[in-house]
Amino acid sequence: MNSKMNHLNLKHTQMLILNVKIFLFVFAIILCTSTSAFSQNLDEKLNGDVAVVSLDLPINTSAEQSVLKALANAGVEPLSPSMLRARLDQAKSKRPTSEVAGKLAKMSSRISKGVEKFFYESEKKSIAYLQPVFDLGMNNMGALARRADYANQIFQAGLLLLRAYEERNKKENAQTIVDLMIRNFPTQPFTTSVIPPKIVSRLETARTRLADSKTSIELVNRYASKECVAYLNGIEAPLNKPIPVAPDTYYHVRLDCGVQNQVVWKTEVKEGTRLSVPLTAGNPLTIGLAANDLNARQAAENALQTILFWADLNHIIGVSENVQNDPSVLLVKIQKGDFARWSDGADTEDIYKALVRLFPELPDEQGGSVSGSANGGTGYLGPILLGSGVVITGIGVGFLFDAITSDYDLNCVKNIAEPSCPNPTNSIAKEDYDKQAETIQTVETLSWIAIGAGTATMIAGGLIWILDGSDDEDTNDKVSLSIDPVGGNYSVGFRTQF
Repeated sequence: MNSKMNHLNLKHTQMLILNVKIFLFVFAIILCTSTSAFSQNLDEKLNGDVAVVSLDLPINTSAEQSVLKALANAGVEPLSPSMLRARLDQAKSKRPTSEVAGKLAKMSSRISKGVEKFFYESEKKSIAYLQPVFDLGMNNMGALARRADYANQIFQAGLLLLRAYEERNKKENAQTIVDLMIRNFPTQPFTTSVIPPKIVSRLETARTRLADSKTSIELVNRYASKECVAYLNGIEAPLNKPIPVAPDTYYHVRLDCGVQNQVVWKTEVKEGTRLSVPLTAGNPLTIGLAANDLNARQAAENALQTILFWADLNHIIGVSENVQNDPSVLLVKIQKGDFARWSDGADTEDIYKALVRLFPELPDEQGGSVSGSANGGTGYLGPILLGSGVVITGIGVGFLFDAITSDYDLNCVKNIAEPSCPNPTNSIAKEDYDKQAETIQTVETLSWIAIGAGTATMIAGGLIWILDGSDDEDTNDKVSLSIDPVGGNYSVGFRTQF
């Protein structure tokens, strides 16, 4: 009987200790998840992830500097203008060296020689002329991206090189040429009217395999003119249509709208994804706000969206001071995946107030508290807190019930025979009883703490969620979530105005 009793005590003790460990682990995870939105500092949200761009023509840096200074006074470190230009330069396709440009300029004669050798002498001699030219093009896609005529010549050289390898029964060499042509020229059309059917079949098979990767790029015209042509690696490409491409491969794209100083960008697409790429004619940093009307604002938004993408930012602010000689400053904020938000004209002394309307994350006043209205940015926090509170409370109730049950079982094996016990026994060492009673008491205490913390979390989450979903502007003005700086962290509370 003693062995049965000891087994019962050991079972309950191990179970309670295990439950306590599980509870502490789960509680820590939920607590960290729930409070991350509160404790996240402004520099984690905005520092290095927001840029300011002047929309004035000619560029006026005074308004731009005023916005940068206002953000800095709020503890935000936006990307400097020089760093922004550096990021954009990094995303641009580099121009070919003078040596490469010279070789490309002379390649037409070498291709002509290769064609002549193929038809009138031997495939081997043709390959000797064409292979170096084809390799030159494959290794300098950025140069081909700037010259559609060069890209087409390289493609034609590849076709003849492929035929030469096929004729010599060099299957592996032929397949390598096919893969390179389809990978680097995914938009190049080919038909049996000018290409032998056997070659077309090989190319079509390779293009089908490329589409199977479910990886695509979509070129979007962000320029006001609709008379534009997009190019991908120097070959004309459709706009606003998914183009199957090879994953993790650099593609060089540009938009030709008949203007000078076209920018060639380079990008790659992760496997299994579809990447929407904004393009505009010329340098997007030089596209300003010519007037304060709908068309001018749309052009400015398009340029800012292009900068946002290629500089890999989440926020961008456009600022203009010279629109129609209006002395006020006009601001526009664009966040990745969101619409543009324009401010009303702000006096140069009130730039920060305009920024706060665009960025609820910023303090109400420079150096003041971070305030977001009920609709202003708690976002997912309410549901997370509410759900976390439910889970924590449920865990606490479960542990409390378990502890009460274990306490009852322990009393049943104490040196007291209770009538209510199913099989009372009369043998237990006092030290064993005290040890297990202490364990049960600890679990009960933790359970009540969990229930209290869970209930408070549920109340806070429910209140935030209700306020966050309110559409009443008056309510939003009267009740707001405030996060006040305390040392290096933030204290959380609610501000009510009457």
